[in-house]
Amino acid sequence: MDGVSRYGVSCSAELLTVPLGMPVVLLFAQAREAVGASKVTSDAETVAGVLEDLSQRFGAGFGEVLATSSVWCNGDPVDSAAPVGPTDELAVLPPVSGG
Repeated sequence: MDGVSRYGVSCSAELLTVPLGMPVVLLFAQAREAVGASKVTSDAETVAGVLEDLSQRFGAGFGEVLATSSVWCNGDPVDSAAPVGPTDELAVLPPVSGG
């Protein structure tokens, strides 16, 4: 069954391609480009741990994007020391410009 998540992204069978039991990290704009995927998982236990894991896995380009990005958990801004669990959804949101 398809639906729309709180991020306005269509939910579909694609969600089943990520391992169950790990936090899902949604990547937007430059973060998605740096990683080459729109979502990944991590087995880290804190937000900081997840971000460190992803920085190590995806390199300096992702780290540069991360340095200016906001991170949200389950639709709310989150502190890097916050714990994450298997049902949590993190979002890496690079700054957006417009005019």
